[in-house]
Amino acid sequence: MAVEEDAINKPYRPIPAGLLSVEGARLRWAFSWCLFPLVLAALSGPGAGALLILWEIWVAFCYVWPKPNHWFFRNSFSGAGQVILLRLLNEVVRNNTPDVDMRLDLDIWNAAFIMATVHVQEFHDVDGDRRTGRKTLPLLLATKGVIRLRQATAMALIAGSCMFLAWGWLNCGPGKVLNLHLFGILQVIAGLGTAIRLISPKSKTMDEITYKYCYASVFLFLEVYLVQLNTVVC
Repeated sequence: MAVEEDAINKPYRPIPAGLLSVEGARLRWAFSWCLFPLVLAALSGPGAGALLILWEIWVAFCYVWPKPNHWFFRNSFSGAGQVILLRLLNEVVRNNTPDVDMRLDLDIWNAAFIMATVHVQEFHDVDGDRRTGRKTLPLLLATKGVIRLRQATAMALIAGSCMFLAWGWLNCGPGKVLNLHLFGILQVIAGLGTAIRLISPKSKTMDEITYKYCYASVFLFLEVYLVQLNTVVC
């Protein structure tokens, strides 16, 4: 189903573009999934290797078997996956700098923010998702429901980005660490811009740009912000 969907939504990817066969992709997949947890465990400790295996199990559950076809798992894949990958990154960093330890609660709040908004990626993929039978939120809702979903997602983006900025201000003071608040303000601006584009869609191309560039920039600035929130002495 993924190959058929990619042929519609993302024809530039290697398999639909004819650059890689399905059999070749499976061989590469099996080889990399067996090799890299061992390499990572050797380089960064068994904890990092175990987290990479956990990530592989989560990917396999969502996209190989049983591959639940439900919007909740579409959103949960990104949210839970974010926690696993951030914990993995933390293990790698701690292996080289033991006194650095990212806070788990920030990772969980980050994941919740993603789960509440990641269906931004679905708005421009509705044609391919419909043909392949995927149950995404935009397809499960009527036209009025999709409008409300866009509005609710826009509000979640604004509220979430403002919440992280407020948390930083309350814990560090509004003027104590310039770079910290700079990235906090940037992620709020990116969230506002994405929200405005969400509630005023004009085309499929606009929705695609909103997801790939505007929405992605929210989390680019947010990740830098959260790292600084964790490491700056306030």
